[in-house]
Parts: sequence; structure tokens; C-alpha cells
Amino acid sequence: MKRSVFFLIVFFCLAVSLLITGCSSWDSEDVKFRQDENGDWILFDVERISKSKFDQLVVGYGWKYFESHEIGKDGKCIEKEFYEGLNGGGPSEYFFTKDTLTSFFSYVGLYSCYKERSFLYREEDNRIIMEDDVLKFQIVNVDNRFLYVIESYGSKFLYAIYEKMTEEELMECREVYSKNIDHTRGSVHFKKEENGEWFLPGVTAISKERFNEKIVGNGWDYMCTYKIESDGTCAIGEYYNGMIGKSPSFYYFDKECVTTFFFYDAIPATCYRKQSYSYVENDNSIIKVGNSPTFMRIIYISDYFFEAIEYLGYNDKEGHIYGYSIFQKMFPERLDEVREKYATNFDEL
Repeated sequence: MKRSVFFLIVFFCLAVSLLITGCSSWDSEDVKFRQDENGDWILFDVERISKSKFDQLVVGYGWKYFESHEIGKDGKCIEKEFYEGLNGGGPSEYFFTKDTLTSFFSYVGLYSCYKERSFLYREEDNRIIMEDDVLKFQIVNVDNRFLYVIESYGSKFLYAIYEKMTEEELMECREVYSKNIDHTRGSVHFKKEENGEWFLPGVTAISKERFNEKIVGNGWDYMCTYKIESDGTCAIGEYYNGMIGKSPSFYYFDKECVTTFFFYDAIPATCYRKQSYSYVENDNSIIKVGNSPTFMRIIYISDYFFEAIEYLGYNDKEGHIYGYSIFQKMFPERLDEVREKYATNFDEL
């Protein structure tokens, strides 16, 4: 029933005019998203929504997920509901105040959490920009019942619809998603082995067959990293935020080699490096041949994400440093962009 409602209303907000009748397919040529100079998918001709209208219709309300579709590389929406059949990922729900956005979501499949972040609403193009200057939404339209947005989701962009919550639904949402994500990370305790490497107790063994099926043959975008502290908890705040001289890496796995894409600040240069690796399925570890310690230990794999304990480096004060990292599968064209940008062979420098 949701889908029939969705296809009736989606073209209204996309065309930003009257309800388009007779259009029931995503193959319609009437609507096409386009990329801006930053590579973000947006609509350029969207009707401007003033800050006062935003405050009136959006602020002070909770918004529950209704439906979404991924924006394809041709700028058209893919007909399949994005979360349908998706393992390990799910939609968030939201609550807006005038300057903060609260997200309600599941963390590592174990905790129902919330996170509050500051944002800026830019009325000249209907964009909601988060405190780290990352685009979260472009509002396409809003009325007394629905909020229609283009939403960033890792390296993907979705066309999504959210429905206004009742006061009772918002209250229930707050009760269910009652754990602050910054505090919850402290309740996830990693353990240290005798060799000084970290592991997470209770993690399901991942077969080499599953590793090859889900990881091999794909590029993987960095999403976030949280340093593992000496007590086995995750630090509050992402590891690379505000860091000078060090940045996250991206990866591509084939069956025998892993390619790391990274910024080398000593030159500086955007580099890649190919190294042989082996996968050990009894503890989900990825070991670079000839390197120590363990490069990664996988915690969880889904169709679009994987989570891992990642080796981050060494310094004299702390010794070996590890983090809990999340990576998202790249589009083929995104992988092409990364290969083009990180084109310097590190081993030839």
C-alpha cells in the first residue's frame, strides 16, 4: 500500500509543481537529478523554501521513515525500495530543533541510539549542512504531512520521504532510541590478546567464502573510525576529525592483494599501494603478507558495509593504535574516481 501512495506523490515533489498524473514509472524523463561541483546529487530547479517556512513546517516535529530510492549514476531513481532486502543497514528517523538535528538509529545492530548534531539551513538552495560542512539533505518539498528530501547515505544519495510523527510517536521514538551514541560506544568493550591486538568477544566467524563473496572485487569507502582506548572502549569523536598530517584510507580487495588509497603528507602525494594479504577465517583477520600486526579483524559484513578493527599506526607514547572502523561499498564510478585521484605508486616514490 505504501508503494502505491509513494508513486502518486513522488512526481509532485520532484517536478515541484502540480501532481503529475499518468506517470507511474521511474523511467519517466520528466525528472532527473544532477550533480553539483562537489559531486552531490541535487535538483537545481527546486522551489526555494524560506527559513520561516522551514521553521514552521519542519522544526519541532519528529519525522518517521516512509520510503526511499537510490539515485542511480544516470541521475534517475532506481525503482526498488532502497532498504528492501538490505542486511545490516536501516533508515533513521529525525527530530529538528532550530539549530540541532537528532537522528534515531541502530548502532552495530545491538543498540537503539540517538545522536544530536548542529546544522545550518541554507534557504537559497534548501540544503541542510551539518556541523562538519557535510551535506545531509536537500529539501525538495514539505507540507503538513510529508518531508521530501535528497539524502546523503555514505557515498550514496537517496530520494527519500519522511512522514510527520504524532506527539505520541515522537515520545515512543525517544523511549526506544534512548541511548546516546557517544555514551553507548563506551559500553562496547574490546578485549586485548596476549600479543597486544584487540578483538571483540562474541563476534560470529566469517567464512572465507563469505569474505570473497562480499568483500573481494569491491572498493570500500571510509565512513568513520573511532579509536580504541586502553580500557577497550571507543573514544568519543571520530578519529580523523581535526587531525593534521593524517587522513583515512580507502581500499580495494582482489583475491590476493589489497590496494590501499591514501594521502602521503611527506611529499605530499595521493598514493596507492598494492600488498598481498591472507584471510584467516577462524578469527576474521586480514593479514598483509610480511607485515605485523594484523591489518584488520572483521566484526560484521553486509551487502553494503563492513565493520572492522583496523590497525591505525604506531607512536612512541601509545604504541600500536587500533580503531573501530566502518566502510561502505563503492559504486564502480566512485572506484574509478579514487583510482584516478590516487594514481601515484607509493613503492616507486
